[in-house]
This record gives sequence, structure tokens and C-alpha cells, in this order.
Amino acid sequence: MKYIIFIAIIISSKFCHAQNEQLQIIVGRGVHGTGDMRGFGLSFGYSKYFKKRMNWTASIGSTIHDRLASRINYEFPAGVWNDGSLKSTTAGLQGTFSIGYSFLKSYKNEICFKIGGLVRYESSSYYDRVQLLYPGITGLPYPVILIKNTSPQKTLSLGIMPELSYNYSLSKKINIGLVGAYQFDTNGDNIYQLALSIGRRF
Repeated sequence: MKYIIFIAIIISSKFCHAQNEQLQIIVGRGVHGTGDMRGFGLSFGYSKYFKKRMNWTASIGSTIHDRLASRINYEFPAGVWNDGSLKSTTAGLQGTFSIGYSFLKSYKNEICFKIGGLVRYESSSYYDRVQLLYPGITGLPYPVILIKNTSPQKTLSLGIMPELSYNYSLSKKINIGLVGAYQFDTNGDNIYQLALSIGRRF
């Protein structure tokens, strides 16, 4: 009888421990900067509860945003139209570590607020200055674009990201949710995200 009780305690403690850990995938839309660059974000995270309502999360993710800065269409003398529009893209890879507190934590529903730090590597084709010279100035049959970069196009920065999420449990192991997050870093980047999540407890 003692052995049966001992085995039951081990199994139950293992089950409780398993339900405190989770792998999660988050994917959604995002806005970079003042709102003129829109794109997507994707991240993979592992979280673990160390108290009834408190957890820590480590994740790695990426974002990509782009915009059409100026539409330029011009015609060669032969009558062929070309698209010379100015476009810019910003993409980054980042790692995040955060601490969370669940205001609501029941069998089916959970509302959690997290805040953490991040390290972000970013590459951007965004330019600082641009000048467009028309054929009347250059004498060429097409416009000439002069681009000047005064800020680095590859950066490594530190940042902070608060996050609010809601999770609904479909079963003991699987849950889906909605995540809203905002991040800013030492490079001056501001990114807003609204995403869907799917998680698996184990």
C-alpha cells in the first residue's frame, strides 16, 4: 500500500509539473515606427510557472515590415514603361526573456501580463535622404534617384517589451489565444503587434 501511495504521489506531481510548462507559437500582424510600415511577426517561446500565477518565458522570433515610399513610373523612348518606385524593408531577429503574472487563471481561461527585455538584430533598407532628378535636369531619358544613408543599416540593440495575452484551453494540453505587444529599443524602433497564438502544455 505504501508503494502504491508513493507511486501515485510521483505521478501526480509529474502531471502538475507538466501542466506548468508550455511551448507556444505566435504569429500576427505588426506595425513598425509611426505606422507607415506594416508587416508580420513570428515567434516561438517556452514558458514555465514558478508560482501559481507567475511565470517566465524565453522566446526567439522575427519581424519583417515594408512600405512603398514613392511610386515612380517612367517611360523609355521606345515606349516601354518601367517601375522605379522607392521601397524600403526592415527585418529583425530577436530573443526575449520576460516575467509574467496571470490576473485570471482558471481551467479554461487565462489573462496574463508580461514584461521583459530583448536583444534585437535588425537589417534595414530604409534611407535617410533621397533626391529625384528628372530628365529635364540630367538630359537622360529616365529619372535619376540619389540615395544617401547617414544611419547604420545593420544594428544590434537592447529593448523592452510589455505584452498582454488571453488564452483559451481547448483541452488539458492545447490552448489558443490572442496577444497584443509593444516593443521599443535603443535603436529607436517601435513595433506594435497583434497576433494569434497556439500553445501546448506538457
